[in-house]
Amino acid sequence: MTNSDSGGQLAGEILRTIAHEYNWPDFAPHERKEITVSSDILARYVGVYTMAPSVTMTITLADGQLISQMSRQGKVPLFAESERRFFPKVVDAEIEFPEDDAKGPARRLVLHQNGRT
Repeated sequence: MTNSDSGGQLAGEILRTIAHEYNWPDFAPHERKEITVSSDILARYVGVYTMAPSVTMTITLADGQLISQMSRQGKVPLFAESERRFFPKVVDAEIEFPEDDAKGPARRLVLHQNGRT
C-alpha cells in the first residue's frame, strides 16, 4: 500500500526489482533498439492529441527528437523503435502512430502503458 497518486508506478517498480532478483522471465524488461528516423517523418507526428476529457498529449519536435508532454506533466523525450513506434526511457510505455496516416500529418496516436492501450 502506498500513500501517493503514483502508488501504482511504485508497486510496478518493486515488482520488477523482485522479478529481476529472482530471474522471473515473464517480468524481464523489453529490450528496445533505438533507430534514427528522418525529421520529415517525425514532423508528421507533431500535434496535440486528446487522450481523455481534459487530458492531452502534446508532441513536439526539438533538435531531431520527438518530445511528449501529457497535461500537467513534464516533457519526456521519445526514442524511435521504428518509423511509427516510439518509447520513452523514463517509463515503460510505447507510443504508436497508426499506418492510416502514412502520407500526411498523423491524426491519432496509440499509447500502450501498464498493460492498457
